Amino acid sequence: MDEQLQQAIEEVQRCSLGSEERESALSALVKHILRSRKVFRFCQGQPLWGIYEEVYQRLKVRLTEELNSTIDDYNLENPSVREWASNRLNIVYRSAIDHALLKRLAIEAQNQEPGTELRQYALRELVGAIQVSGRLCHPHRGRWNPQFYELVYEETVNQTLIYVCQKIHLYNPNRGDGKFMNWVNFKLDKKFLDIAQQFRNSEDLPNLSEIENIPTPEYPPSIANCIQQVIERDPDNLFTKTHIRGNQKATFKAIVLARLLGKSWEEISQELGEIPVATLSGFFYRCCKKFSYLFEQCRY
Repeated sequence: MDEQLQQAIEEVQRCSLGSEERESALSALVKHILRSRKVFRFCQGQPLWGIYEEVYQRLKVRLTEELNSTIDDYNLENPSVREWASNRLNIVYRSAIDHALLKRLAIEAQNQEPGTELRQYALRELVGAIQVSGRLCHPHRGRWNPQFYELVYEETVNQTLIYVCQKIHLYNPNRGDGKFMNWVNFKLDKKFLDIAQQFRNSEDLPNLSEIENIPTPEYPPSIANCIQQVIERDPDNLFTKTHIRGNQKATFKAIVLARLLGKSWEEISQELGEIPVATLSGFFYRCCKKFSYLFEQCRY
């Protein structure tokens, strides 16, 4: 995959600006990168249609423009070809998926019969578009330490997107300015405070919720080190055997160790096979609660 991507990039760089060869090579590179797109995928192997085909073509045009203006400055070493291509695609997502498009995607989901495969597809594409659009708000940032905030925020986003799927019929495009993301972000803001309070009141795994707020003795190992030791010892292989369904690499052990190394959810997602961040974080929080009794020693 990376080798083919690198060859495609090098082919574009070798061609003269404005030449037919460059246009052809650039078109091939765009198609190659779009194969890894997270949204607007085919439905049951069928060609895209309607708004989904329209958005795909928009992404194609925007990505061509983005690559054409940046590809000659890329040296194929830093960052990696996959990271570079992913960054280009993320830029395109944010420019192409605007408020008007998200509103249309929401209405498309509403128009599909509940319980049908088309409804599920429409909701899946809507949620994916929300996630990559960069238009989710970050409420109340600065009130808590960054680690606790990120933990609460990820769970809030997860629950908000579930709400969107379950209650899409409640969205009224004719109310106020009709912006779909105003409806989504209003719900996210309210959920954030509720979830933050739940986390502060819970007895879940330290360090993975409020480690910076827990006093650490001067001489004994830090809470983070204690947790890492428990995870690595893995009593009865509980943490290794517990994994996301269908992906035995995505174990609770692997995810916790990655978090303790400071890796973001996006980085962990890529390392474990492009697992949706909402799936990762939801699995993570459930396991934290399930195994919290094994980490009691780390509080003292």
